[in-house]
Amino acid sequence: MALSLDGNCPAGKFHIPDTGRIEDPSVLVSVIVPAYNEQDRISAALEEAVEYLDSTFGRPGDKAAADKTAALPGTRKRPARGGGPFPRDRTVDVVLELSKKHKLHDVVRVVTLEKNRGKGGAVTHGFRHARGEYVLFADADGASKFSDLGRLIEGCEEVADGSHRGVSVGSRAHLVGSEAVVKRSALRNFLMRGFHFVLMILTPPATSRIKDTQCGFKLFSRAALPHIIPYMHAEGWIFDVEMLMLAESAPATPVLGSDGSVIGTTAGIKVAEVPIAWHEVDGSKMSLARDSIAMALGLAVLRASWMMGVYRRRMT
Repeated sequence: MALSLDGNCPAGKFHIPDTGRIEDPSVLVSVIVPAYNEQDRISAALEEAVEYLDSTFGRPGDKAAADKTAALPGTRKRPARGGGPFPRDRTVDVVLELSKKHKLHDVVRVVTLEKNRGKGGAVTHGFRHARGEYVLFADADGASKFSDLGRLIEGCEEVADGSHRGVSVGSRAHLVGSEAVVKRSALRNFLMRGFHFVLMILTPPATSRIKDTQCGFKLFSRAALPHIIPYMHAEGWIFDVEMLMLAESAPATPVLGSDGSVIGTTAGIKVAEVPIAWHEVDGSKMSLARDSIAMALGLAVLRASWMMGVYRRRMT
């Protein structure tokens, strides 16, 4: 997928992000699933994903599924340019076996890396192969439910600007105090609260207001990708925050009046936080102590980069 960041300035001297040279989407939704040694957990998640995506978006040439997609909340504002395939990035052997079982050979892409680049590196690389009008990344553990995908699309549409740039993130904030969170270890809950406190201090305004930055269920419109993916550096657990900061720092896009004239600008790419269903799944590879320290240091680096202007885009 070619991502273009060249811009131009219209008569009103407002910078319009140039997304004209991004390849047109060939499907409605791409799903990126980063995975490393997930052979014991990924099958259930993929089975659920295939069932939901088949019933909602269908396969190429499936008119009935295309009609369902057109009626999906959030897709009415912008006509779908395609429906059906849903490329994913996951553990090779399990996925190929599942692909054979469900005859997904024409809709699945398995992208492998020679070197382990961490979750953030895998997600970023997977996004470069995405073909969808919307691109979702979902954790391989199946903790989130694919039935919430329609809500994320709707949330993205609600905040999308005139260039159709928008981001929608699944959120577990509404579950605080519920059994799903309370049954976690006291240390895990303490570290979670500490991380969000530090995040509120070190991240810029829009990002700091997001209550759950780490949920592995985030959706991006295709037009938003050129302002995020080429600028990604974080490859560890903190990459979610970098994605949101990059969205916040994206160039302004013009707001047009009813006569087509520029009447103002909308700064950055808006992010919708959407409550989703979620449950704890055993087998996490995260080391609470080590990775919590790494995330805190990562936040400090992101903050320093923000203050030094690393994420500023050069207008052309």
